[in-house]
Amino acid sequence: MLKKILEVSQQSYYKMYVARMSETFVILGISGDLKNKRNFLEMQEEGLKTLLEKGYDYKSIAKETNLTEKQVEQRANILYDEEIVDREVAIQNYIYHQLKFEQNIDKNRIEEEDKKYIFEIKEKIEKDKQFEELEDRCIEIVDDFKESKRSRDQIMEYIKLCQERYAEDLKNIPQKTMETFQSVLEYLDLTNMTYNTFFIKACISQKNYTSANGFITFCMQKPDLTVQEKKDLQELRTMIREAIKRNRAIELINLNHSIPEIMMQTGMNEIDIVRMKKHIQDSQKLANENSKKVPVSPPEEWCQ
Repeated sequence: MLKKILEVSQQSYYKMYVARMSETFVILGISGDLKNKRNFLEMQEEGLKTLLEKGYDYKSIAKETNLTEKQVEQRANILYDEEIVDREVAIQNYIYHQLKFEQNIDKNRIEEEDKKYIFEIKEKIEKDKQFEELEDRCIEIVDDFKESKRSRDQIMEYIKLCQERYAEDLKNIPQKTMETFQSVLEYLDLTNMTYNTFFIKACISQKNYTSANGFITFCMQKPDLTVQEKKDLQELRTMIREAIKRNRAIELINLNHSIPEIMMQTGMNEIDIVRMKKHIQDSQKLANENSKKVPVSPPEEWCQ
């Protein structure tokens, strides 16, 4: 408010804030009253925590959080000491980001034992670069329909690399990789269901049920499917339908619809809906007690 209405410059604002001219100024300059100040600081700390974990440099974090770089450094060290943020993960992500985008590493931010990560991360960046080049090559093959033994071998190499890289991290497969993976599977029209199932499960993990359903339909049309393969695909489709119903139930519960209405619209039984509703109410109660915003949705496995 001070910066926008009274046109106090950011530099002057920081000088006054650091000097602690008065408690009134600090409260007014942040948000208006003590309660809002507390909420603001909590939000600011959550933002700081997220940016540290993602590996942002202090200058970027300062810009995003309205703190000075010195304040960011001080508060980061507190978060590390209190184990609110995993310092090792944050530093590795920071080094990765700086090396990948060819930025200088702040020597004051890393300690002697952190230097061991630099070589490992350089290797990882090189592997990522090779993967991205292969991915672009596969897109080119599919788009231009470059049919050859070499092109098929490259696609198979890409499919296997995807499985290796993301086997334990299906949720975080990038959108570009998901799209490329689906394209190459359709291009090869493989009879081996291992890779097809991997893609479907990745779609489900990312709650992209439309793509999962569409690809299951694509696979079901293969004439040489075994009975077991058809059964496995049908089980995946059943899983998707249940997840869609549960997600819809969550929406209706949060909109305060009655249990009979939710049963009618989703086809779910009363016991499951009551359980979900209780979990959401408990989450909201916890949020009110802690004065923090927490997700009000059932445990993630309910939607898997």
